[in-house]
Amino acid sequence: MSRQLGSGRTTLPQQLAQVLRQRIREGHWSQTQRLPTEAELCAEFQVSRVTVRQALRTLESQGLITSRQGVGTFISVSDAMVHTGLQELKSITETIREMGLTPSMRFSLKKIRPATPDEAAEFPGNPGGDVLELRRTISADDVVVAYVHDVMPMWVFGDDFDVDDLTGSVFAHLGKHTDVVPRRAVSEIHACRGLPAEWAPFAEEPPAPETLFLLLDQMQFDHRNRPFMHTEAHFIEGRFTFMVVRLAPV
Repeated sequence: MSRQLGSGRTTLPQQLAQVLRQRIREGHWSQTQRLPTEAELCAEFQVSRVTVRQALRTLESQGLITSRQGVGTFISVSDAMVHTGLQELKSITETIREMGLTPSMRFSLKKIRPATPDEAAEFPGNPGGDVLELRRTISADDVVVAYVHDVMPMWVFGDDFDVDDLTGSVFAHLGKHTDVVPRRAVSEIHACRGLPAEWAPFAEEPPAPETLFLLLDQMQFDHRNRPFMHTEAHFIEGRFTFMVVRLAPV
């Protein structure tokens, strides 16, 4: 039975990826069952093979499926709640929502303060020298997946900004209220045990000291190549999985 995708604001590959992602989450296929072939997906959704390949590539970059040459495509074996491709620059809440889960966020700190010398060096084009410091706990379906610390120069927000205006995704706020468009990030990844001591006053439900984390330490740049956000995100191991797609040189 064929099914047509809608003509919404997202592209056909994005729509198809979302449909397949939902089927995976609902257990439509077992981990030992081969997914439909490209030809079968083309026929079912009345789309081109290019659209199908782009959708499958998205799911593979998010760690949801695995392609076995000459055999087929299968569900990846993982207990993690959230999967994403490390090469994708998007908000954590958007990633959680794409997995079919409900994101939520609790701010434990929203503070405008003078920049430290290191922060002033990181954000050289910051008149006045003030920064916005954020500490957030992010959950998926009410299960904590990450503790996030952000520092942003105040030029990003303008003179009329009030910290109470920021209630959810930082990227969503930027898209709605500023002209800052995230374009790239320079990231380092580290494995660590426990949250840094600086989190002690802010984590309402602190994890056990032996909890393992994947620390994503990154500086993000906008469409004008301006550094606008330094983030240290501690993702709880086993609840948030990053995948990297590596390609052989052409």
